Amino acid sequence: MKNTIVILLPVLSCSGLELFGLRFAQELVKRGYEPVVAVPKDSTLDKQCKDRNLKTFYVSAVHKYSLKSFKDCIDILKKIEPSKIVIFRSQMIYPVHFARIITSIHAEIYMFYRIGVGNSVRKDPLHRFLFKQVKAIIPNAGYVADKMKRLWGVDKDKVVCIKSGVDVNKYCPSTKTRDKFRADFGFSNDDFIIGASGRIEPVKGSENLIRALFDGSDSPGHIKENIHLVFVGKESKIGYIDYLKQLSAELNASNKVHFLPFRNDIENYYPGLDLFAFAVNCNECYAYTVLEAMTCGIPVLVPNSGGLIEMFTDGVEGRFFEHKNIDSLRERFAQIIAMPAHDLKKMGDSAREHVLKTSDWNKMIEKYFSIMSL
Repeated sequence: MKNTIVILLPVLSCSGLELFGLRFAQELVKRGYEPVVAVPKDSTLDKQCKDRNLKTFYVSAVHKYSLKSFKDCIDILKKIEPSKIVIFRSQMIYPVHFARIITSIHAEIYMFYRIGVGNSVRKDPLHRFLFKQVKAIIPNAGYVADKMKRLWGVDKDKVVCIKSGVDVNKYCPSTKTRDKFRADFGFSNDDFIIGASGRIEPVKGSENLIRALFDGSDSPGHIKENIHLVFVGKESKIGYIDYLKQLSAELNASNKVHFLPFRNDIENYYPGLDLFAFAVNCNECYAYTVLEAMTCGIPVLVPNSGGLIEMFTDGVEGRFFEHKNIDSLRERFAQIIAMPAHDLKKMGDSAREHVLKTSDWNKMIEKYFSIMSL
């Protein structure tokens, strides 16, 4: 199996980062390679791999640094003997390189970096040594790439920014899909539906969306009877959705806030929306869910922070609000809800056109394959 590529995902979550890893593995299969996805047994990722007919190798779920990772990486190299290993978090360089030393199997290390980089300076001798072991570091936002080059002791030529891409044929506007989604969940064509997808948790601003829309009788979500907020995804902590449901009840919005489970056919969700909202509380590097919604011709509302400001032009394909500012978010909601329908549709059409020009999935994948010499 010396030509095998391992996609290392030792986590329990299944956010956009992990889904990209699975999609990349599927692209490898299409092109005749035999990827192995290293995931925790019986996890959501394990189930996703089974649904996609991807070969798996079971590893322990880890958070930050864990000695379990060292044994897992040694087992991967000994039992699979891959030619390349793809990691998604910098802390995984430690166990992977240690395993290379122990086994003398020097699989190439590539880091697909699709999260925020933080402000920690990593220019000490240990980090400089570890970064030398990586063939390429590929962030998906210029914001992240610039911080890496400034703060990390890494050869700048190894940092190659590749903006996220999306399947523009799979994700597309569809009146038929829109009508079916609304009929399936009891929404009318006149309802104004605001959507949010991905992990449902505090850092993603799930609570902020509810408060900005429904906190107060004069709030945007209560001005009209037909405003609905629909979440699609899994909670990261048991009980959080129940907390949000209780909050919705306290704000007299129980019949306006809806929670749908994680779904693989998310492309059949976006066309049913009028607006996609993302209120993340951290400096997100580049939100794949936002890109998916834009590709389906849906205008988006996101904070003016991190790599998100690279995704579109304010007022053309969507709107920005001030990061971590619920009042600013509330104001933007009110402005968008009040927009004439034809102006909102024009914004959504512009969003899709922007993606078609800048974020095609196949062009993005070709860049990844070129860097990896595949």
